[in-house]
Amino acid sequence: MKKLISLLLVFAMAVSVMAGCAGEGSTNETTEPAETVTGPASALEVLENIWALYGDDEKFPVMGGNPEGGVMDVPANWDLTYAEGMINYLQLTAEDLANVDEASSMIHMMNSNIFTAYVLHLNDSTKAADFAATAKDAIVNGQWLCGAPEKLVIADLGGNYLLIALGGNDAVAPFETKLAEAYPGITPLYSEAIAG
Repeated sequence: MKKLISLLLVFAMAVSVMAGCAGEGSTNETTEPAETVTGPASALEVLENIWALYGDDEKFPVMGGNPEGGVMDVPANWDLTYAEGMINYLQLTAEDLANVDEASSMIHMMNSNIFTAYVLHLNDSTKAADFAATAKDAIVNGQWLCGAPEKLVIADLGGNYLLIALGGNDAVAPFETKLAEAYPGITPLYSEAIAG
């Protein structure tokens, strides 16, 4: 009789352990899918991430933000109330800039034709590819006081962020390399010589 009771207790324990194990891993909770990244967090973040990849021996004198009150040696946000400056530097029109709600910049301190980079956040209704095509035409066909820049790069970063970089080959080519390093998988919409 003792053996029978012992066997029944062992059997009951085994069943309860198996029932407990079967419940592990299967809960009524559903796991949320991983959040997908749709673009950078801000226009300034893009230029900061790229500039951080430059070694001290690779950096050149830059000013971030608007010419009045700009920040030395780092990228900075552009005050959109000063649209005229962006029109001058990028050859864009006021109508183009009406589609921009955030911008950052990094411009060579000696001459903007040596190097200029902007990251623009476009209004949701604006298509980056269309804006890029308009910007490319404006830059390539623009009237440049100090001679046209040698190279143009325009990249769609996702999330309605568009990067425009132009200037001499010696400055733009390394910037394009750092862009690819900071944002792998980003393919420039345009990467071409505009003057030689």
